[in-house]
Amino acid sequence: MSTISDISLFVAELKALSAPERVAELKDYFGKFSKQILALGNELSKVLSNLDPVAHCPSYLAILLAQFVVYQLNEEEDKFEGLFKHISEFVAGSDKTQLNTSPTDEFFCELIHNVTEAVVKKQIPMRGIPVVEMAVKKLRLTEQHLTPIHADFCQLCLVASHPSAALRLINIDIVEYQPAEKCIGVHAHGYQVRKACDLDIDE
Repeated sequence: MSTISDISLFVAELKALSAPERVAELKDYFGKFSKQILALGNELSKVLSNLDPVAHCPSYLAILLAQFVVYQLNEEEDKFEGLFKHISEFVAGSDKTQLNTSPTDEFFCELIHNVTEAVVKKQIPMRGIPVVEMAVKKLRLTEQHLTPIHADFCQLCLVASHPSAALRLINIDIVEYQPAEKCIGVHAHGYQVRKACDLDIDE
């Protein structure tokens, strides 16, 4: 498909790209057609309604991310509540195994980054804490596994003046990183959390 001109064909392509043997193509597909996908605007809701969050998880998540990006770009504040509820429900019902496959994990992290940015901007960080905490638990492989979205959770706890909440996920011995170069921000926020909680800090 060289363009996105027919919603039904687009949905069919997304379903096909969600199959295990083709999911690796999904990231390049969204990179190639990103402008056209974002230009669909309100039509993205129709696309999403034709995808199953479990059977077509990678594509479903990518479209959900696109919806949120459109909301942010257009500053459509009236759509925040609906999107936030939809994302919260997706995170709660998502499958841990599916989220830990590529490129689904990248779309998931990007969505959580954007949600964190939005609730901080709207000055409602407390509302984001339960959702992002749940997202971290879904993405991490073990309790000792550090993910890129640990930083988002720590940031929300700090902005909400509730740093002790972050200790639920970071006051443990971290032995796994996913991947290490994307977890630099976690160390910075973790340091601030420990300092705010008056914990001993290893310099």
